[in-house]
Amino acid sequence: MHGLPKDFDGSVFVGKEVMQVCFTVNQVSIHFEDAMGITAEGPLCHSLTMDDEGTTYEPPIRNGELQGLVGHAVTEATVIGPGDLRLRFDDGQSLIFCDDTPAYESYHIRLGDKEIHV
Repeated sequence: MHGLPKDFDGSVFVGKEVMQVCFTVNQVSIHFEDAMGITAEGPLCHSLTMDDEGTTYEPPIRNGELQGLVGHAVTEATVIGPGDLRLRFDDGQSLIFCDDTPAYESYHIRLGDKEIHV
């Protein structure tokens, strides 16, 4: 549980469209326009609607509906607690990146040349 920097402003994701969702054995990467992205190595919770309590995924992911994020833009970014980040999308979907392990990084945020390890 490394947490987000105290000065982190998630609004940098607002208006950014998901261009690609990639899966590997140990990671899920969400690529946004403008060389921005988030790579999860720990759990993430995906909800299809605001009323949906969501599905929690943890790599390796073998199936699911994360690919449905492609083509949708972020409408809201909220820091939850010290290290969780929730993104809401223009079609009602949401994605929460969870900072749940004290021993390892849970996810990485890429903002152009800058990286934040959470």
